[in-house]
Amino acid sequence: MMEMLMKICKVIAVIALMAALILMCAATFYVRAATIVGVEYDNDLYIIEDEAGLVWLFDGVEDLSCGEHIAMLMWNRLTPWTIMDDMIIEIA
Repeated sequence: MMEMLMKICKVIAVIALMAALILMCAATFYVRAATIVGVEYDNDLYIIEDEAGLVWLFDGVEDLSCGEHIAMLMWNRLTPWTIMDDMIIEIA
């Protein structure tokens, strides 16, 4: 009886951990609006300013120009208490 109870507790703990991980992963991506404020064409480097005035850098996109409004898919790197280490995943 005690063995069965221990197995049930382990299963419940695993399910709770999986649920927490799913919720945590879902909360780590978000979308942020921004504007292209500078372009270094030689390096394919874009300087982006978001609506809060934070400046971001992004490289690899070739068809954007200054003044364009964009949406950034962001990842918070599992640190929801700070935006300073967040990463741009995609630009649209």
